[in-house]
Amino acid sequence: MPRSDVVRVSGISKPTVNEVVETLLAEGLITESLDGGTERPRRPGPRARLLQFNSRRRLVVGVDVEASRILALLSDLDGTILGSARRPTPHGGRQDEVLRAVRQTVRDVVAQGEADWSAVRAVVVGTPGIVDRESGTVRLVPQLSGWEGRPLARLLSEALAAPVLLEHDVHLAVIGEYWRGVAAGLRNAAYVQIDVGVGMGFLIDGTVYAGADGAAGEVGYLPVVRSRPATGTAAGLGPFEAAAGATAFSALAAEAIARGEETSLRPSRSGEITAASVLAAARDGDRTAAGIVDTVLGHLAGGLASIAAVLNPEIVVLGGEVGEQLGAYLPRLQQQLDAAVPAPPRVHVTSLEDQAIALGAVRRGIDTVERQIFDQLGGATG
Repeated sequence: MPRSDVVRVSGISKPTVNEVVETLLAEGLITESLDGGTERPRRPGPRARLLQFNSRRRLVVGVDVEASRILALLSDLDGTILGSARRPTPHGGRQDEVLRAVRQTVRDVVAQGEADWSAVRAVVVGTPGIVDRESGTVRLVPQLSGWEGRPLARLLSEALAAPVLLEHDVHLAVIGEYWRGVAAGLRNAAYVQIDVGVGMGFLIDGTVYAGADGAAGEVGYLPVVRSRPATGTAAGLGPFEAAAGATAFSALAAEAIARGEETSLRPSRSGEITAASVLAAARDGDRTAAGIVDTVLGHLAGGLASIAAVLNPEIVVLGGEVGEQLGAYLPRLQQQLDAAVPAPPRVHVTSLEDQAIALGAVRRGIDTVERQIFDQLGGATG
């Protein structure tokens, strides 16, 4: 696009456009070249000089820190993913070990993208727990040893030698779904992550709602089930997540075995019966496993109905290690929701697999850098 078109489309004066263009050229954020194309007839006179956005001049990194693994994505400002890196989260690791693992994963993804570190202008890190943006601390995060109550935003920034934004992982996940997933273009959406715990991020009119203290979406504490497995109490889980999360499958399976029910379910070497093994056994025709799945799905539908009644989202996206495996049960969940609330949302499993949080972090990083650019331009367009 030549400068004259920028003036015409934007309605900004030519001197102001020239001032902004020169600033962006100096920063390397745009390039200007002669119109040498042959797709349209050239007009007599000097050739126009075309402006083009240099999306790789500034880069962002989105990071998802979970109890089991760390995932980092490198992106340019167009949202093109230039690299992906992951590594296991140090098991039972101290805070400094997890910080080192995050730093190395970020370095790996920048190297994979053959990028210069100086081009990275924002690193957004998604973490479990409730994030206090002012202090950069996290609470309610038992999954990561030594993570709670520490100034993580500052510590991560020092470890990476780069600006770091710390965000609640499920809040980033719903951004990822809105940007690249099944919730694309839907301005009222909920993302429910089902692992050992259950959490939710949601959009209201296209904006993430975090609540007064950043604690919006802690749906694991919904009192939707009066009784819950004893393991839930021991693990400090809320009623909903104890009844509909990963431990619900394990607890109900253990109870069935203790009662002597006929089943193929057996504890692993660690003594656990995982949600994945229960779901697999149910698919293979194990009646006990199928009954467990029915019970957990009933609890899940009750929680989703509560969410739908309060927020009225257009869509509920299920993610997390358990949520990603529920695709075969969507018709059943949808039927129960349709019967429970007057305006039921559509229920889908994430199409982003385990990348929703990291992609949401990338989008948040791009938005941050774009604001930095506009702030740098100052009042030139005012």
